[in-house]
Amino acid sequence: PDQTEGQENDDENDADNADNATVFAVERAANDVLDSGNCGKDAAADVTWTLTKDGTLTIRGQGATADYWSSTVPWYSNKSKIQQVVVEAGVTGLGNYLFGDCRNIDKVTLPDSVTAIGNNTFSYCTALTELTLPDQVESIGNGAFWGCSGLTEMSLPDSVKRIGNSAFYWCTGLTKAVLPKQVESIGIEVFYGCENLESATLPGGMTALGTRFFRNCEKLTDIMIPASVTEIGQQAFLYCKSLKAIRLPDGVKKLGDSAFSNSGIQAIELPEGLETIGSSAFSDCTGLTKLTLP
Repeated sequence: PDQTEGQENDDENDADNADNATVFAVERAANDVLDSGNCGKDAAADVTWTLTKDGTLTIRGQGATADYWSSTVPWYSNKSKIQQVVVEAGVTGLGNYLFGDCRNIDKVTLPDSVTAIGNNTFSYCTALTELTLPDQVESIGNGAFWGCSGLTEMSLPDSVKRIGNSAFYWCTGLTKAVLPKQVESIGIEVFYGCENLESATLPGGMTALGTRFFRNCEKLTDIMIPASVTEIGQQAFLYCKSLKAIRLPDGVKKLGDSAFSNSGIQAIELPEGLETIGSSAFSDCTGLTKLTLP
């Protein structure tokens, strides 16, 4: 055979080999899939999920995911196998309880398209040690990170406008938290039970430190209450044993019941405009030696 014919045969063999390799790759990828399905919020949201044998849960599509209860997520029976989550660009919202109680997730990758995190979305993801939220996130739901004991630091992007109740409830590994400057709404019990939290930066525009906001934050020592705050909620600093001193802004008008009860406060000056001191506001503050009344 001439050289041209030989070259044509080689080209055909190469093409056949490439086709076979493609088919093999597709088959191998299919064999790697443990389970898959839809998880879109509604008919307009084309969002799907795939869980592979290496423990990667991938969520892709356009729009928001559905909201669930802890036992109704479509990967519930395989939740212990999930080790990392990859959310691809186009997904805009993470629904309620989406990754709740997935205790082996240690890595989460989120795209800039995500603007909302639902209620209890990451609750009890105890292996998660760090998480970077996209700069477009505006809303963090109630209990979003409840019981995420592996998180040590949390800095929220300035885009966040709403932080729900108990957002970081019982995040026992958290040592430092920075809340964004432009928050418009912030709930109660945000750091309840964060027993290793040492410092927190609060947004300048907040008007009330909600009920049980820092309750049981036993190592809290560094906290500056913004000048805009007019109310300290009930039990806001209950059992904050390491908090020795704090300055209350001049605009504070109300201290709630047990606001500083069982805390480590040693001296405090109450502002001139204070109108209401709740019952047991300073009860069992055994180190308190100086209390200056208005």
